[in-house]
Amino acid sequence: MKIPLCTATGLAACALTWMSPAAAQEQAYNIDPEHTFPTYAIEHFGVSMQQGRFNSTQGRIILNPAAKSGSAEIVVQTASIDSGLADLNRKLRGEDFFDATRYPRITYRASNVRFDGDLPVALEGQLTMHGVTQPLVLEVSGFRCTTHPLAGGKRCGAQARGTIRRSDFGISRFKPPLLGEEIQLSIVVEAVLDVSN
Repeated sequence: MKIPLCTATGLAACALTWMSPAAAQEQAYNIDPEHTFPTYAIEHFGVSMQQGRFNSTQGRIILNPAAKSGSAEIVVQTASIDSGLADLNRKLRGEDFFDATRYPRITYRASNVRFDGDLPVALEGQLTMHGVTQPLVLEVSGFRCTTHPLAGGKRCGAQARGTIRRSDFGISRFKPPLLGEEIQLSIVVEAVLDVSN
């Protein structure tokens, strides 16, 4: 069985799938929490980039490739932070850092999706974290869609990247060079076409 796959180099081959009359309208995708993980990287003592991820993410993405528009909402459970070290996880969930009890969710809401041709290339939105909301543009790469070979149904995937300053969100424990100011964000996303409507 041939599986239609949309990539930057193969859009023409799947134009009927991606730009059919039904697909040309607004489409809603539910984020797959088992294949979507926001990750972070931050400088440690000026000598290395320490990385971690969040293990619980939900959300919804709206795309209209014909109109070159869309939106997104990504909701991360703060307490799901995972540095790979149990003691550090407890510290990161505490009041000195994310304060997960007081601020249980990190939310990114994009009111606009920028397209380059038929491909989404950026999300323009607002990140709310630690009780503070700041504008954030996420650059999108690797966007592609396919039909799931086992479960069927259309799903799309991409990677979104951006950079924030933690002090802009009121997280200022340990100044550089002990702990870097900038945090590199990356969200690997898979989302499933919602056919319920």
